[in-house]
Amino acid sequence: MKQLPVHILGIAPYDGMRTAMERAAETYPDIHLDVFTGDLEEGVAIVKDHLSNSYDCIISRGGTARMIRKVTDIPVIEIRLSVYDVLRTIKLAESYADRYAIVGFSSITEPAHILCDLLRWQIDIITIQDTQQIHATLLNLQQSGYRMVIGDMVTHTVAQEMGMNAFLITSGAESL
Repeated sequence: MKQLPVHILGIAPYDGMRTAMERAAETYPDIHLDVFTGDLEEGVAIVKDHLSNSYDCIISRGGTARMIRKVTDIPVIEIRLSVYDVLRTIKLAESYADRYAIVGFSSITEPAHILCDLLRWQIDIITIQDTQQIHATLLNLQQSGYRMVIGDMVTHTVAQEMGMNAFLITSGAESL
């Protein structure tokens, strides 16, 4: 008896993650992955457009995964950031002289707190609860002399729109 492939809908917040998800799926012949790029509300809209398809589960990251759970009964698997993902981005940011903070949803800031506690680093970490807080949070940081932030896709986008330098915490292959 031949087993049917597992049909998965992937929602990646940025194109690089989409590519990484596609590569990871190629190593599993019994998985059929349809993956799209869309962050937060855009990701939710993609899911709503594809609900008629018979997916076994949905895979996404952070705030997008949490938002998708609210609009579907299909199981949503959240790709969690690893401490290594955060470390890799902090090391990139350290090569710049700008003062920076880590800003994002708890899926970003929890591993950042763990890492900073373990390594006894003094980095400002700010957890936001919804996207409406991002602009005001970044404006406060800017007025306090911060010129750079590390964060998730929405923080990265808003920071760049405000003229700040921004580093996106990407999910490495081990997280996927």
